[in-house]
Amino acid sequence: MNAIGQWALWLALFASALGGWAAIAGGALRKRGGVRAGAWAVHLATVLLAVSFAALGRALWQSDFTVRYAASFSSLIVPRAYQVGGLWGGPAGSLLVWTLCTALFASIALIVHRRSHQDRWSVVVAVAGAVVAVLAAATVFAGDPFARLAAAIHDGRGLDPVLQSAWMLLHPPLLLAGTAATLPLFAVTAAALWQGKLDDAWRSAARGWAFVSWILIVSGVVVGMRWAYTEPGWGGYWGWDPVEVAGAIPLVVLGVFVHVVGRERASRFESATLALAPFPLTLAGAWAARGDTFRTVHGFVQSDAGVAFAVIAAAATGVAVTLVWRRRAWLQEALEVRAAPRGVVASFAAKLSHAGILLFAVASAVMPLRREYTAALTTSGSYTARDLFGRPWTFTSQGASRYAHNNFYISALPLSVSRGGRRVGMITTEERQPFDVDETDLAPPIVRVGSQASLLQDVQVQLIAANETGAQVRIRFWPLASFLWIGGGLVVLSGLLSLASGAAGAPPEPDESAGVIAAA
Repeated sequence: MNAIGQWALWLALFASALGGWAAIAGGALRKRGGVRAGAWAVHLATVLLAVSFAALGRALWQSDFTVRYAASFSSLIVPRAYQVGGLWGGPAGSLLVWTLCTALFASIALIVHRRSHQDRWSVVVAVAGAVVAVLAAATVFAGDPFARLAAAIHDGRGLDPVLQSAWMLLHPPLLLAGTAATLPLFAVTAAALWQGKLDDAWRSAARGWAFVSWILIVSGVVVGMRWAYTEPGWGGYWGWDPVEVAGAIPLVVLGVFVHVVGRERASRFESATLALAPFPLTLAGAWAARGDTFRTVHGFVQSDAGVAFAVIAAAATGVAVTLVWRRRAWLQEALEVRAAPRGVVASFAAKLSHAGILLFAVASAVMPLRREYTAALTTSGSYTARDLFGRPWTFTSQGASRYAHNNFYISALPLSVSRGGRRVGMITTEERQPFDVDETDLAPPIVRVGSQASLLQDVQVQLIAANETGAQVRIRFWPLASFLWIGGGLVVLSGLLSLASGAAGAPPEPDESAGVIAAA
């Protein structure tokens, strides 16, 4: 199966490269068959990448330690869920996942817009094929997830213990899928500029893909913030990490584009540049994440592919600048959009989005007001702290306990919590010492905070040190933290509603017989 996965990856590289070349040749020679063959080649590459992905997943699931990647990110004692997370827990695997997501969205775009963009079809297919080919090449040459070990081993290292969190199963794939969804937006816009047609068909397609990317990236960012919120030393919910900033920039651009293109009269220049920008920006973010230029908590995905992403980002930027310059006079004119009253669903979605952003902004503004205490507790001792509202909270130690669970020795400290003399529950904080199948310590201990959430305030307890006589803990009161997650959820919901309302009001697709193949 590993050999099948490796061959499928190589064949996907050749198929996508062939698809891009066939589309270019077919467009230049006005041969409909060549462009159609290019599209089918991209679909084939998607299937082959899915086979390669399944083969790597099988190697991780079955702990096939003859494969270097499985030996690095799978283990006999790591829970199955984190063996699946190993698919994007390392540089080669995450690159394969990103390549698959990019090819999948490219295939969907080629199917969905086959008729509405048939007069510029060769450009869309060529861009999709070229990008998938370059990403497949980076996967093959910069990582090779199917490289084999020279000698057999009896157990692997497993997913990095710091990454063994339920949020790991959502955060990376959401972001990878969201960044991949910027390719169709770039491709349909490049094709529209090539033909000089920023028409209703382009507007509908571009707006739809902007919302798809927006929804996925917002979801990934919010999940990542929630993960950082529970990890000591990760900056709370936002640490201004280079990768975090790189992910937020295209998100802002996508939001501005959706608002600009939704107006009845919009600048062609603004619309085109905002639609072209997210794809190279996401590639620049990939360079920040995978290169060694910046020190980042996302260093687990650093690889030699960083240079490749910098080159791709530069090439995409060059294409965008060239197209905009080529149409500079025409782009100065206003983009006429069919005047259509905003529907009830779209209006409600806009209000949800604004409410979510407002909640998010309010929560971010009051976060610096959080209160923090450091307390030393004996085995059954108590500590009283006051929250932001002046209310006394008492934390009573129940005594630390130590036990083994999966691949961790866990030192747990449960605390009985009361507010104003009334018991409100338990909070447990842990220190986890990862070990391997031979019960040898693998890495420094990891702390997991315990928390109690409410609408207006979260209470967190972090274990600093523990021994036979007592423990030292850090207590935090976070104001309006729930507004972050509620606001993020509202923004995602508004995107889904906007996407649904846009799909319902999309212009009818022209009959395929009316189209012509775009000439070079």
